[in-house]
Amino acid sequence: MQICCTKKLNDEMGIVPGKGTEENDLFCWSVHLITVKRRKTFVAVNDSNRYGFVLHGLKQKISNT
Repeated sequence: MQICCTKKLNDEMGIVPGKGTEENDLFCWSVHLITVKRRKTFVAVNDSNRYGFVLHGLKQKISNT
């Protein structure tokens, strides 16, 4: 499975982009980060069939170690 992130999402999460090797679009997803009512929202879309979903209001887990 390959998840392609936009530059905005890469910068927010501190991800270093790598080279994609997936040949089948069924297993490729595109993910973008937007702000809705001051809350971070992920929008994901499958590259082959355009099936999409939204994750809204996620919070970062804080560890006390």
